[in-house]
Amino acid sequence: MKSFASVRKLWKKRPFEPFRIVTDSGQHFDILGPEYIMVTTTTLVVGEKKNKDDIFDSARHLGLLQVAAVEPLLSPSK
Repeated sequence: MKSFASVRKLWKKRPFEPFRIVTDSGQHFDILGPEYIMVTTTTLVVGEKKNKDDIFDSARHLGLLQVAAVEPLLSPSK
């Protein structure tokens, strides 16, 4: 599990550096910009896009307890 402080630090870093959230079930979510995620003290809301426009197709709610790792993202998955 990652702490609120560690996820928030990556989210607030400027210039922003993309990162990947990996859950305890093996799912992963690429955070390509600060607008892709909303951070609360217990939950992450991750926006998911299929296109490059400004509209998100859906959002996933993840409890911080579900987050197994946060990794730098060198190139986004397709």
